[in-house]
Amino acid sequence: MSTDTTLVEKFEGCLVGALMGDCMGAPFETDFTGSHFPNQQTFFQNLLKHTVVPGPSAGRNFRPSKVHPGRGEYHYTDDTAMTMCLAKSLLTKRRFDALDVAKRFTTEYFENEALVGEYGNAVRDVFRKLKNNNYEDPYKPGQEQFGGRGSYGNGAAMRVAPVALFFMDDLEKMVEVARNQAKITHSNKIGYNAAIMQCMAVYLALKSDPKTPLDSMVYLDHLIALTDKLEEAIDGFKPLVFKLMHIKKILSNPELDPTPAEVAKTLGNDITAQGSVPTAIYSFLRSQRPLKDFEHESPFVRCLYFAVACGGDADTIASMACSISGAFHGISAIPSVLQRQCQAVDEVTRIADCLEEAVSK
Repeated sequence: MSTDTTLVEKFEGCLVGALMGDCMGAPFETDFTGSHFPNQQTFFQNLLKHTVVPGPSAGRNFRPSKVHPGRGEYHYTDDTAMTMCLAKSLLTKRRFDALDVAKRFTTEYFENEALVGEYGNAVRDVFRKLKNNNYEDPYKPGQEQFGGRGSYGNGAAMRVAPVALFFMDDLEKMVEVARNQAKITHSNKIGYNAAIMQCMAVYLALKSDPKTPLDSMVYLDHLIALTDKLEEAIDGFKPLVFKLMHIKKILSNPELDPTPAEVAKTLGNDITAQGSVPTAIYSFLRSQRPLKDFEHESPFVRCLYFAVACGGDADTIASMACSISGAFHGISAIPSVLQRQCQAVDEVTRIADCLEEAVSK
């Protein structure tokens, strides 16, 4: 790792990146057909100039500031809430404790009324069962989802970044914990394998030197090899490996260079794990070079823009993409003007610092 970008800066970049993608992706959590947004470029220009004001044009989850009249901040969703729960559990227990994580998820859901509407119906059912059964088995409610098939949504992948940070020096343990934290809510093999894949994507970025241009092909080869090793075939087909191979095909041919809308069609932009995690990974890799329709010198900002421009489940896709980008580039790549417009950025930064301190002891 470069001596110019410290480990704590990478930890902060990862978690603040995840927060920012969540907060600023939320206004784009549909395709915005007939939306009040003239285009994504205008929205981002307002963000970067800090000229967003409360009102319909700000989009959802924007709240007036109590400190700065006429200004405001974007509030996070369940993505960040669950990420912080997982991080705090790892810090408190100094290991993965499924029961503690399940309790934290459930308590957050029932006590944070502002976010109740952000959770999907399926995971709400998991939390109700956990509470009603007094957490007798932290995995059973997740296993009962969808007639026993389990959920293959992206909810386990969206919160997994702290696992990559906490277990950065033990890949085998990292994979195990990424899988087990996922199974509390997502017991379907696609759901938990995508969480592992997202975790490994963060891990590879964390271990890379941002001062050296990222070789996307090498990065993908590593990620494909790791994913292929863990992913169980479904009728002889490995959907996550297939998506990664498709990403490699796109990036290896500069003439293809699909737009965000085209990426949404080929890789996905929905709430399924296989229809969102690959899109997040592509957004990170594509942002390493200039975009056609959005000019900015920061690859992190380009990543944020591209991910939210994919639409659909934009907050989750952007949160995952920006956690990878932040882990690679570090906190210095994230403009402070954007950080100031996110709820809880100071708290998330403190959590990142505590994780780094725990790892470095």
